[in-house]
Amino acid sequence: EDAKVQMGVIAQEVEKVVPEVVLTADDEMQTKSVDYGKLTALLIESVKELGEVVASDVQRIEKQMESLKNYATLNAIIKFNKED
Repeated sequence: EDAKVQMGVIAQEVEKVVPEVVLTADDEMQTKSVDYGKLTALLIESVKELGEVVASDVQRIEKQMESLKNYATLNAIIKFNKED
């Protein structure tokens, strides 16, 4: 009843992707654990990088949209001039 909900990751799964954050105990079972401090730092840097990628993509899309608007305007002018 009073049990708190806990969250975590499976060390063996994390180890496949980022072995640097997984510790292996020197015991019979070679118990694995995750260094959450290192994992958190890695995740923060990853989020920063993704933010930069998204910002760059947004700028590229905005430029493409502007180019399309200019193209549409140019086509409208050409069509208007042909009608004269």
